[in-house]
Amino acid sequence: MTKKKWFYPVCFVLLAALTLTAILLQNRDLTPASFVSYVSAGNPALLIAAVVCMLAYIFFEGEALRVLCKAVGYPRPLGSGLIYSASDIYFSAITPSATGGQPASAVWMMRDGIPGVVTTSILLMNLALYTMAIIVLGAACILLTPGLFLEAHALSKLLIVSGGCVQVAMFVGFWLLVFQPRLLMRIADFVLRALKRLRLMRNAEARRQKLIALEEDYHRCAELFRARPGALIRAFLCNLLQRLSLLLVPVMTFLATGGAPRSIARAFTAQGLVVLGSNSVPLPGGVGVSDYLFMDLFGNFVPDPAELNLLSRGISFYACILLCALAMLVSLALRKRRGGTHS
Repeated sequence: MTKKKWFYPVCFVLLAALTLTAILLQNRDLTPASFVSYVSAGNPALLIAAVVCMLAYIFFEGEALRVLCKAVGYPRPLGSGLIYSASDIYFSAITPSATGGQPASAVWMMRDGIPGVVTTSILLMNLALYTMAIIVLGAACILLTPGLFLEAHALSKLLIVSGGCVQVAMFVGFWLLVFQPRLLMRIADFVLRALKRLRLMRNAEARRQKLIALEEDYHRCAELFRARPGALIRAFLCNLLQRLSLLLVPVMTFLATGGAPRSIARAFTAQGLVVLGSNSVPLPGGVGVSDYLFMDLFGNFVPDPAELNLLSRGISFYACILLCALAMLVSLALRKRRGGTHS
């Protein structure tokens, strides 16, 4: 394995260790023994429900990709969808701004015989639908309990607003890429010329030519999915259920550890805002940012949110990426044994 391949996993582990250390230093009463007691006292059925929600998070992304694959003539079995999802989740977690997730899924999809152009189209469309799901749920969370946002610290508000703006900008960019590539090219031309005149960019013409070369691929993507609105709706619903599943993990752990049922809406909204805000900073998996937002937002109605944070993040994030890594290793072993056939 090259140094570059080692860099992001090591960076992720260091960030996670630093975050855990910071939480422990700020909460002197939190010890391994007290945390074990905290988990042991939880409602087993609700803790299992939290784990099921985490598994549903992996499942529904795979289903969204399978729906899009089938829509363009490349139906794939359940196992393939799960591996596409696992690779996306794992590499998104350990790379800044989730930059490694889509390329990792693309590798598995092309190994399964899906052409590169089609793979790019599928992943681009799914990313647009995924972003739309985050925006919809984020807006729903703010409308559900608007007071929780107002109670947050100033830095949390800034992160949440920034994250929301990033998601909206991404969705608009995806929509332009897929359905209005010529309009995007005109916008890109204007920006590139402006940067060139300001001497803020070198090789502007080379970048422009690269965009022109990509335009045909995105036009094909639009043509592939424009005639299949039903598939887009189903894939969006899968993405919505995927995001909803992840939001429900801290809600289930909150209830499992003695949280008041009357505060379910606050717990749901708090986690929705955590997801929005964690997209504002390009750190692997949003580590550190997510924990800060969680402690701030849940601290408004949970006496000591540190233990709840460790438990819910342990299920929804750390256990999830370990499970995804294990799934990829098992799939690689099976492919090697079968000589590289479909999973």
